[in-house]
Amino acid sequence: VNAPAGALGVTSRADALGNLGNAYQSLGEYHKAITYHTNALEIDREIGSLQGQAQDLGNLGIAYRSLGEYHKAIEHYNQHLALARQLGDLAGQGNAWNNLGEAYGSMKRYRDALACYFKALPIRERIGNPHHVETTRRNIANIRAAVGEGDWAAVEAQARQLADDANWVPAPSGSD
Repeated sequence: VNAPAGALGVTSRADALGNLGNAYQSLGEYHKAITYHTNALEIDREIGSLQGQAQDLGNLGIAYRSLGEYHKAIEHYNQHLALARQLGDLAGQGNAWNNLGEAYGSMKRYRDALACYFKALPIRERIGNPHHVETTRRNIANIRAAVGEGDWAAVEAQARQLADDANWVPAPSGSD
């Protein structure tokens, strides 16, 4: 590995902080998780690890969503998505889109949530992780149940139109 002297030690420190953040997240201690993920993100930014930054941003989004701070979650997921695109990381893109969908669904922005899931699903199918594919399909079914059969066709059509736009990302505020 061609890395600057000390960079591997710093990378390991960022990874350790991220792992501690994940452990606290699993325990439901989201504020502690945010502290550790933020510290990992600072290190990954210092050393220029885009992959590390993407992972940290995704983890921060999950922690903020768990706290019900959906706008902060969305902010972090959008940054994660941008880095995943820059890196050509399809798994990261699929995760970011799915997580965005979950945040928008929690906010009852069903059209935007569904459009995010429609972006995530083909990526996840292409990668071939059956668990991730099933998660996104279940999320779509949950949106369908929340919307109701009477409104489903219109919401689905609008969401598909948005998802077909390669440059579309949901506006940070607003509602369906």
